[in-house]
Amino acid sequence: MHWCFVVNPMAGGGKAKRNLPRLTALLNENVIDYIITETTKPKHGVELVKDLALSGERLFVAVGGDGSLNEVLQGIVESTLPIEEFTLTVLPWGSGNDWARFHKIPHQTEKWISFFKQQQRVKHDIGIASFGADFESNHAFINLAGTGLDCMVLQEMGQAAGLSFRYYLTMLRCLRRYKAVNFNVSYDGRRFETPALMLIHCLGRYGGAGMDFAPDANTNNGKFNGLCIKDMTFVQRLLGLRYPLNGSINQHDRAESYVSREIEINSDREWYFECDGELIAPLPARLTMHPQALCVLSNLS
Repeated sequence: MHWCFVVNPMAGGGKAKRNLPRLTALLNENVIDYIITETTKPKHGVELVKDLALSGERLFVAVGGDGSLNEVLQGIVESTLPIEEFTLTVLPWGSGNDWARFHKIPHQTEKWISFFKQQQRVKHDIGIASFGADFESNHAFINLAGTGLDCMVLQEMGQAAGLSFRYYLTMLRCLRRYKAVNFNVSYDGRRFETPALMLIHCLGRYGGAGMDFAPDANTNNGKFNGLCIKDMTFVQRLLGLRYPLNGSINQHDRAESYVSREIEINSDREWYFECDGELIAPLPARLTMHPQALCVLSNLS
């Protein structure tokens, strides 16, 4: 069985393509049994991984950012094979790399090879977002699912997301223009309705190219860390940026956190939700936790 490296050559502004020769040299030098496939368009990784899984492969490395990682995960899920048979990790050559940041996975090629050779496997929760008519469509996520301002930012950026500084510049523009969506949220028998800046449900800790949305995140406890940031004035929005940047979001007086195993979200007007930084579909959406469903390589103890 091979380690299947699924490479997004455009990740990180072309970093993956530039660094690929050095990666293959180190893989050969360390006698690692591998194959490399490259994506050529958005969502191509889903089909590549699905086909590889159905042909018997079970070991995958997403080479790129959080979006590339999500495509590999979605390919695994769409294969309909038992998820627990698979092992997944990432070589973080993308722009945000939020999942890798939490798992302390290095981005330098030589350091990554050392990490990879340790083969430190841990069990990891997986979220499934159900949507569409009768919630018949599904999309997996490994880091977070969100709606609100983040979806406006992603729509403004388009498919070619670019580097993290572009994300922040786009977010600053959107902070002024975003008109709060009124969200209805149900979880574990509770319900609330509020105009919100953002609604985020996390497995991992970081999102939005390094913002700390879930300081208490645990990726194998079978629970989402929910965060509702209620609407505020433009000046308050700007001043509030320091909270997720320095890890103190739970101290913000407009932020409310909760934990849950299943959440249903709707809105008062058409609004999208995202999974791992990828726009998926309009609300409503139902998020369901699948505890310790997948094996990953991680630097967390």
